[in-house]
Amino acid sequence: TFVITCKGRLADLQVNLPSVVKQPDAEIIVVDFDCPDRAGDWVEATYSALMNTRLRVIRVINQTQFDRSAAKNIGGFAVTTPWICFL
Repeated sequence: TFVITCKGRLADLQVNLPSVVKQPDAEIIVVDFDCPDRAGDWVEATYSALMNTRLRVIRVINQTQFDRSAAKNIGGFAVTTPWICFL
């Protein structure tokens, strides 16, 4: 499972997520940590065919500052495979 966290880095997500989606049989979790760029909305609109099968968005609301550890932990707890790759 690839866990990708995002807060204010939609441009980076738009560059990197297409490569991750190409990985065969990979589960992908995007943690939208109250992203001002609405990263979760972009993921759902762009990859609607993969939603709820290989790709999930977890939204964390009311966060004024990015907490990398909290964002990774939230994504990590949602993983259903025996391995995790944090990006």
